[in-house]
Amino acid sequence: MNSELYHYGVKGMKWGVRRYHNADGTLTSKGKARQAKRTKKAQKKWDKNTRKHWVEGYNKAADYSNNNFINKLNEKYKDYDFSDRTNKKTQKVYKRYIEEYVNGFNSILEKSYREVLGDRPDDPGAIRSLPFYNDANSLYQAWLNN
Repeated sequence: MNSELYHYGVKGMKWGVRRYHNADGTLTSKGKARQAKRTKKAQKKWDKNTRKHWVEGYNKAADYSNNNFINKLNEKYKDYDFSDRTNKKTQKVYKRYIEEYVNGFNSILEKSYREVLGDRPDDPGAIRSLPFYNDANSLYQAWLNN
């Protein structure tokens, strides 16, 4: 049995020389290219997964909303009759109710999308551009106009 350890390294590589970052920690041009390539690959993967799983995220948010959030909101506003919206006080309370619903559902939806999809590598705010994210806002506008 031979107890010697052999290591030949990478051909042409100098000992102690880094290929992708400088001594001060900044990236070399090759390091920047490598980082950009990895980010682009991660973005493509995120986009592909988004197309597959955004419905799952939306359904998860809708289930939570239907089973918990809406019941709590309705309990909070149970003393108000929204069928007659001619009264100014009722209109104000109704507007506040709808605003709470929209803001609450959007935050539930964003949280659900982040749980299912994670953040996009180059743009954490990309979740707000997914389908159905702004549907609650359009519903809010429609309800205000009625």
